[in-house]
Parts: sequence; C-alpha cells; structure tokens
Amino acid sequence: MVEPKTKPIQQNQVFLIGGAHSVGKSTVIEVLRTMNNGDEIGINIISMSNMLNQIAREQYSKSIVELNQDAEQRQKLQYETMRFLRTLNFPVTLLDGHYVNTNPDKTFSPNYNINKKYTISFDALVVLTAKPEAILSRRIEKKQTWWSLDVRHIENEQNLELSEAKRIGDELKVPIRIIENVDMRKAAERIRELLNVPRVI
Repeated sequence: MVEPKTKPIQQNQVFLIGGAHSVGKSTVIEVLRTMNNGDEIGINIISMSNMLNQIAREQYSKSIVELNQDAEQRQKLQYETMRFLRTLNFPVTLLDGHYVNTNPDKTFSPNYNINKKYTISFDALVVLTAKPEAILSRRIEKKQTWWSLDVRHIENEQNLELSEAKRIGDELKVPIRIIENVDMRKAAERIRELLNVPRVI
C-alpha cells in the first residue's frame, strides 16, 4: 500500500507563482504536475492573465489591458476571479502569473493593489527567479523579442517582482517562498514542499 509522505492538503487552496517573463514558471509548473513517474497529483493550472482577460471580455466587454487603467475595476475583477477559483473541486490551483504588469512602453506597475472593498486571498506566494543572463537566453531562444533584451532591465523587472510579492505577502499575511530556477525539477520539488502535496514513496 502506498502511503503519502505528508498529510493531505485542504481543498481549494490557491497559490500564485510569479516571476519575470521567461523565468520558466510554466515549465516548472508542468514538471510539478507530472511528477511521480507521470502520475498527476491533483493540481489545477491556470494562466492568471488568460483567465482575467476572458472574464474581463465576458463581463465587462473590455480587455484586461483596458481594465488595468482603472485600479478599482482591476481589483474587482481579481476578486471575482479568486471567488470563482475557490469553488473549483481541486486540492490546489496554481496561478501562473506576475506581481507586476509590464506596460507597452516596457515600464512596470503593480498588479495587485490590496483594498478592503475587494479583498483577494492567496494561500501562499511563490517567486521564481533566475540569473538575468539565463532569462535573456530564454527570451532569445523563444524569440520573445517583445520583452526587454537588456540584462539590466531584466534585473530590474525581477527585483520589482520580488518587492511586490513581499508587499502583497505582508498585507495579506501569507507565506512567501523565493525559489531560484537553476534546475527545473528541483524548483518543482521546492514548490511541492510548500503546497504539501502528498508524495508517492
């Protein structure tokens, strides 16, 4: 009989995994989902930007870019999205997202402004980091030239992701884990420790 190494987690937990563009979030999340010799471990993976954009168009007939111009509307949209995610029948929902918005002129702005009227909630925050040179290499390899290819700009983007995650974590009083993505599998293992997902041994 296979026994879990850890106690089963509570249902409907929501974790935000953020970081600079091309840091490897989606790949690490996929590694995590397919661990244990390919057996899936009950994780729902959602692109935060895709979901927000879909809800924005369905409920407000606007794109998320348009809604981002209004801080309160954006907060309301995030609040409604989080309420929906809490209704899903998954042990864990992982949100692949960002703590800062990258604007068309390649400047940055906070993605989450916490207020009492529309209070969002996460069970934990993860910031995935990597050396700026590694992020640059991924952007070039994937031909993602719409993101900055300047190492100093990438370093600034990553620092802003970290500082915003810490601010949000302090305001929401939720744990934060900063994980360097040197090895995809090791990064996924560290995230799983935070999630307390039962591990087959």
